[in-house]
Amino acid sequence: MWRAKEAESITVKDWEIVIENLRNAGWNCGCISSTDHKGRQFWVVAAERSDAGRFIVHADQELPAFLELESAIKTHRHNHECDCPEPDEELGSKRR
Repeated sequence: MWRAKEAESITVKDWEIVIENLRNAGWNCGCISSTDHKGRQFWVVAAERSDAGRFIVHADQELPAFLELESAIKTHRHNHECDCPEPDEELGSKRR
């Protein structure tokens, strides 16, 4: 039981780091949790910034949803010219 709580604590910390990095880079972001018609939980996370657009992703768990969001933003920045900062400057600054 203790290890389960420890693992849950680590997961929460990881997604909080992702969202903090996004917000520090000027992104408005948030998340919601809901269930589908079969009662399965899923997460929807979104981020937007006036100079880079809006990104919305969903996943079965919260951390993978935020990691997918972060990846989508980095990929978009890499594939499209935009005036936003380089991905290394805006995302992942507090990663270990």
